[in-house]
Amino acid sequence: MPWDAVDHQGRWVELEDDVVRVYNEVKRLWPELEIKYCENPDIGDAPYMVIERTPDGAEHGVLTAWQLDDRLLDLLHQADTARHDVQAMLDRTNAQAKAAQQSKALSWRDYCKDLITSAARHIGTSYTFPDPREGHEGEVVKIQDG
Repeated sequence: MPWDAVDHQGRWVELEDDVVRVYNEVKRLWPELEIKYCENPDIGDAPYMVIERTPDGAEHGVLTAWQLDDRLLDLLHQADTARHDVQAMLDRTNAQAKAAQQSKALSWRDYCKDLITSAARHIGTSYTFPDPREGHEGEVVKIQDG
């Protein structure tokens, strides 16, 4: 079902469902972007222009398109990905996860080292200590000679 809309010169125009869907998706994902339409572009110029409005009100052209369809959304996603460097963000997240895992392993290693040192210094035939593993709270481990 075509949509009725008013163009920038005050005339009624019909918009296809796909055009309205793409327009709404652009507004939802990138509120700072706006799509302008030129009914009679110069020869060789695309009829649609995506602009970015800066907080100070200035408009900057981002790209032009011959049709409003999923290809425009793909282009904007690719441009946004390049702008935010997804690979660098992923590398940072992975490095943080690896550091947390190594920290946990080191703390477990340090705990075991302290435990062995304490057990070796203990006088007697058995040594007990609380189980440090998750899900084993309140349990006790006993090491016994022999």
